Amino acid sequence: MNYEEQRRLGAKLAEAAKLPKTHAAIKNDKICFEDILKTAMAEGGLDTLVSNVLSGPPEWSFRTLRYVSALGTRRDELVKKVAEVPHLNLDGSDFALTHGLRSVRNLQALASTFPKPTDPIAANISGMTLFDDAGFDCMWTLLWFNNGYQPNTKYADWNTWKWSDSLSLGKSSGTVLLKDFAANLPNAPLVAGNQVWMYVYVNGGNDLPYLSQPCLSFIYDPNTPNVASFTVSGTTTIGNLGYNGILR
Repeated sequence: MNYEEQRRLGAKLAEAAKLPKTHAAIKNDKICFEDILKTAMAEGGLDTLVSNVLSGPPEWSFRTLRYVSALGTRRDELVKKVAEVPHLNLDGSDFALTHGLRSVRNLQALASTFPKPTDPIAANISGMTLFDDAGFDCMWTLLWFNNGYQPNTKYADWNTWKWSDSLSLGKSSGTVLLKDFAANLPNAPLVAGNQVWMYVYVNGGNDLPYLSQPCLSFIYDPNTPNVASFTVSGTTTIGNLGYNGILR
């Protein structure tokens, strides 16, 4: 179910539940998942919110666990719904997927919650850069494969990872050397020949690339001058991570 279909279903459910503020938020394509869910919580209360969320696709439950606190006894229902889809599967431990990187509490950054990379393209790189041409702030990090998906296999709390500076419209991260992302993670080394790809945290929206989209990946080579250049665009609801090519 794409995002337009999800909005239509959400609007129908909000209308049936007599939640006009929530209905208006869903119809506004500039309003993100987090704000919609919090509007629904404030307007209809926990039970109405969870009941409607469970009527939709598993991603709604995933986003509710991420953005809504104080779920009480209804939390287990949402976890069960999320587990219906393998790429959204989370374990049953006490976790909280929260909006802000600095407010993450006991985050379980499982490999299954991140997009899987495509086969490497025909390019070796030593760095990456991202330009923000979007209607949101963001920051990016590196994921790689070395005896499992890293760094999340060895370091579950993504607050311990290295991230780029926060970017706003018109800003660039500049070139960041890939070796820097593993510098302080001794249990998740990055070595020549590893498959590497970019992951973008979107402030108030859907991280990129989406779980349903493939990740463009490369081969890490610390001795090449090649830098993979990307541009992020779009909105918090529908964003895009575009590949510009190799800089030398």
